[in-house]
Amino acid sequence: MTVKLALLKSGEDVIADWHEMVVDERVIGYLAKYPYTVSIEDSEESDDTKVGLKFFPWMPLSKDKEIPVDPQWIVTLVTPVDEVKQSYEEKVNVIKERRNGSSPDNGDETDSDA
Repeated sequence: MTVKLALLKSGEDVIADWHEMVVDERVIGYLAKYPYTVSIEDSEESDDTKVGLKFFPWMPLSKDKEIPVDPQWIVTLVTPVDEVKQSYEEKVNVIKERRNGSSPDNGDETDSDA
């Protein structure tokens, strides 16, 4: 997996397994596999060292799990911190297990701590 965090022109932070779409050695777009917006939530605990992460499916009304993105909409692609990447990969693995199993993937929102 090539997990990256993208900042879009819309201001959204989208974490996904990103791949370049190349034609004639030119990047014409990016393919976001299992894209989720990720945001930081205020911690309800008194310990200020913990932050909550909120993952929500990007384009939740789409059945597609691979979404092409115009490269002009991406401000930057960066490597997420280890805790964010690990939380994302755990979420995607659960979704893949559901798809391979008998229960359908309903794209439910997930909260986790990093």
